[in-house]
Amino acid sequence: MKTADEFCHLNVACEDCGLSRLCLAGELSQEEVKQLGQVMTCRAGVEKGDHLFHANDQFDTIYAIRAGTIQSYLLMGDGQEQITGFHLAGELLGLEAISSQHYLYHCKALERSSVCEIHFQSFSQLAHTLPKLQQQLLFIMSNELAHSNQFNQLFGKQSARSRLVSFLLNMSARFQHRGFSATQFHLSMRRCDIAHYMGMNIETVSRIFSQLQQEGLIAAKGRYLHLLDMRQLKKISLGFHSD
Repeated sequence: MKTADEFCHLNVACEDCGLSRLCLAGELSQEEVKQLGQVMTCRAGVEKGDHLFHANDQFDTIYAIRAGTIQSYLLMGDGQEQITGFHLAGELLGLEAISSQHYLYHCKALERSSVCEIHFQSFSQLAHTLPKLQQQLLFIMSNELAHSNQFNQLFGKQSARSRLVSFLLNMSARFQHRGFSATQFHLSMRRCDIAHYMGMNIETVSRIFSQLQQEGLIAAKGRYLHLLDMRQLKKISLGFHSD
């Protein structure tokens, strides 16, 4: 699989993309994938801090992440950002806007990224002729609902320690699903972003990271993370250990 930086520099055809199995291409034949590629435009080199869209912008495009990490967020009344998600390569953005025809949140790159822009009207016309494409879209939307339920379960955990470990394990599983290491990976988001997302303060997140390192469960250097004891981390995630 190509690295994130390679994807940011190359205009990789849809049929050559290593993430096609996670995206809309799914179970399409090679010829069908080529047809899908005709309604896509690769936008390479989305720089850190660049926005794909803003809340209330008119909807016309679905975005498929090819490389990098995208953060979605809302702006609160006091101007503070309320982070709603961190999105990785292979995931789609903008599906929630299909019904309202307006994007519901802001999306910006946390690092240099690459995306495919899929014009929805052209995609919709193509989907009428490719039943597998409709099925794949439903499959992706179902996964989004499942992810939303997992998110709600995460915030339902009583222990801040359990919630944070669950977040790290969720990131681990998502990286593994993309063919990367489940135990060693780079987090694009800052710890303060994680804290905002988790509904905690930065001091609590930093304290838990320090505790996990002291206990030999993780090793962290900057944003590079090594999960050393998956079995024990899973126990903590399930609530067997309190703060």
